[in-house]
Amino acid sequence: MLARALQHGPQTRLSTSILLLHVTSNALSGITSLFYPRIDFLNQDKTKHNNTPLSERSFALGAKEHYVFIGLENASMGQEPEPLFRDFVQPWLVPSQPAHVECSLQIGDWHPPEGFIELWRCLTILGNEILDFSYWTELTISLPNLEISYDRFAFSILPLDAHRTLQRLTWSGHSAQLINSWLPFTPPLLQSLQMLTLTCDISLQDSSYILYHGTQLKSLIIRTIRPTSFIDSVFPHLESSSRNPRTCLEELDLTSRADISSLLAQFEFPSLRILRIKLWYPTCRSGVQDAENFDWKKLKQVELFADLSTEDQDRIRSRCYPTTQIQFRDHLWVFPAWYFSF
Repeated sequence: MLARALQHGPQTRLSTSILLLHVTSNALSGITSLFYPRIDFLNQDKTKHNNTPLSERSFALGAKEHYVFIGLENASMGQEPEPLFRDFVQPWLVPSQPAHVECSLQIGDWHPPEGFIELWRCLTILGNEILDFSYWTELTISLPNLEISYDRFAFSILPLDAHRTLQRLTWSGHSAQLINSWLPFTPPLLQSLQMLTLTCDISLQDSSYILYHGTQLKSLIIRTIRPTSFIDSVFPHLESSSRNPRTCLEELDLTSRADISSLLAQFEFPSLRILRIKLWYPTCRSGVQDAENFDWKKLKQVELFADLSTEDQDRIRSRCYPTTQIQFRDHLWVFPAWYFSF
């Protein structure tokens, strides 16, 4: 493969670096630390980026058995991705097996929409030519936390097969890309997922939308829910007059700067086993201690980081079994009062 890399000529240069990352040896098992081959390329097209240092326009490819990594680090590939994938990704993969695909986009001084479209192009070619979308069971997407404006006709969304078999999704970026993207958070996508980890500022209404459509979710992690005065909602408003049972959900982890009592009141969680809630607003009226939609006796682990009184903490303890692992923490004192006005 070194010989193949050299055949690409002056456009690319091969780095022999080996990077230690957390990768899955099986997409349906736990996380394991493994070394995997990573190939770093440097774009040397000075006619297009003559003001950018060479080292700031690299991109990376990596693969190991059931794991693929694509990293765009301030650079377009400058050529068709398919030959690179065939040389540096395909030989390292176990064919016809569930896989974890991870992609990362970093924004430097190049045009953000260019990187966004380039990453979509890489994922499309990967799914169509190298690793069929039907084998994607886990997907990790890391995007810049900024609203990227681009021509929506410049690309289409990923095929439906990209999420029919998808079980785990880890997503970070700007909330605008939850809908304005090549992988929008549509009801069919949410209904297929078993595990969702979402790291972005999101409104209370949008959190409700995700919980409403995520009927098969076993684990939901959202960081961070914001008040409506701080952030606009991107999903349609849902009207629901009754509590919606989420019978599959076993783990709920919410970080919020908005009062989540109205969110919790919309759902029931009869199968919940792990509850983690971090409330970053100074109120004793969080509603968590009085929530009737949790079967407190079934909870095995409770972590509440909130402004709870001693009486509220005792009330929660009395509703749980003695064997339940319970942890309380009041960390609001770390921030000045003006911080909570946002």
